Amino acid sequence: MRALIIPMSVTYGSETWTMTKKMGKKINACEMWIWMKMQRISWTEKRTNDWVRMAAGIEKDETLQQTVLRAKFRFFGHVMRSDGLGKEMMLACGEGSRKQGRPRKGGWT
Repeated sequence: MRALIIPMSVTYGSETWTMTKKMGKKINACEMWIWMKMQRISWTEKRTNDWVRMAAGIEKDETLQQTVLRAKFRFFGHVMRSDGLGKEMMLACGEGSRKQGRPRKGGWT
C-alpha cells in the first residue's frame, strides 16, 4: 500500500483559495513532482501524469486537487451551518451600482 502524506505547507489555507485554472495547474504540478520524486522518476524520462499515477497505483479521482476541493466544500458546509458573520458574508449580495461602459484613456472620472 502506498500513501502520499501532503505537507501542511502545500495545502495550508486551501479552503479559502480561489480555484482558477492556473492554481489547478500548480497543484497538479506539485503533486506530480512529489509522486515522481517518491518513485525516483527523472523529469527527463518524459512520463505522462497518467503513467506516473498508474505506476504508483493511484486512482484518477485521488488527486491533490480533489482533496483541496473536498476541503473547500467541507469548510463551506461548516460556515453555512453557523449563524455568524462568515455565513452573512458568503450569502451577501453586493448592493449599489457601478459605472457602466469602458474607461476613458485617462481612467474613470
